[in-house]
Order: sequence, then C-alpha cells, then structure tokens
Amino acid sequence: MDQQRHTGFVIGYTTHSGKPPVWKVRVKDETSPQNGAKLTVASIRDNIALSKGLNVNFLIGSVDDTSGQPDLRAVDVQLQPVG
Repeated sequence: MDQQRHTGFVIGYTTHSGKPPVWKVRVKDETSPQNGAKLTVASIRDNIALSKGLNVNFLIGSVDDTSGQPDLRAVDVQLQPVG
C-alpha cells in the first residue's frame, strides 16, 4: 500500500526550557484534505537540518492526544526536490 506524500513548507519552531526545538510545517497541497493545516514535525529523513521557509514533503500520521482524539503530525519530513 502506497502512502501519499504531501507538500508544504517549514514555518518555524518553538522552544521550551531545556528541551529540543519543536518544528512546525504548513501543508501547501491542494490535493490534501489537510491543505493549510499547521502540523508538528514528528520525524525527519536523513537527519536534514530544517530552516524556516524550506519547501518539504512528508507523510501525515497521527497520535492520540490526552482526550483520545487524533493529533496529526508530519512524519518522514524530507527536502522537496527542485525542478
């Protein structure tokens, strides 16, 4: 089963005292039901360095939040090919 990759861009990160930064991406993919959504990055491919404004593609996965509702995440974030 193939999973659909979505396109988007890095919007930045937040920091919390003593913890690593939490990166966010925005879905910019008219074919995606999540188009325009802001997602937390759960994993990055090949240990790339993220930067604000960088075009990326990713899978969308979910984890359950504290109330049991799905919380969508950007998974396997990688650079968007140019060209």
